[in-house]
Amino acid sequence: MGFDWLVALHLTVLALGTGMSFANWLNWRLARNMADDEAGSSALARLRLLTGRVGDVVIALIWISGIALVMRFTGAEAANAGALPPAFHAKMLLVVLLTLFHGISRWAGLRVSRQGRTSLVPVASSAALGAALSAIGSIVLAVASFR
Repeated sequence: MGFDWLVALHLTVLALGTGMSFANWLNWRLARNMADDEAGSSALARLRLLTGRVGDVVIALIWISGIALVMRFTGAEAANAGALPPAFHAKMLLVVLLTLFHGISRWAGLRVSRQGRTSLVPVASSAALGAALSAIGSIVLAVASFR
């Protein structure tokens, strides 16, 4: 079997999602120790917004490459999805959680930066950590699913 570019792309974007989520979590941890006016308007806040926008693209690529892999393995027939290994179904749950946590972090981050709602910093921080942990689990289960 030759090199599989689609699997490589999928694992790469999952790895990007992991790294970006951890970086975002660390950024939010730093924001917890800032004064309220700094937490929403500092250079770190601008970095969080940029990381979030790039993260949106990464999440989309995770879904696009994942759907392409499923279509390859199932022949694009939903009836064949049951033939996928249990690790795949668990991975899908983690990718859904990754997407949900990313969305929560983005929502809270925008409220902090645009409305000064610094009470949402812990929410954004927890969601970023949840995204990172979900992404790690997704990588492990992707390897188990697509080998």
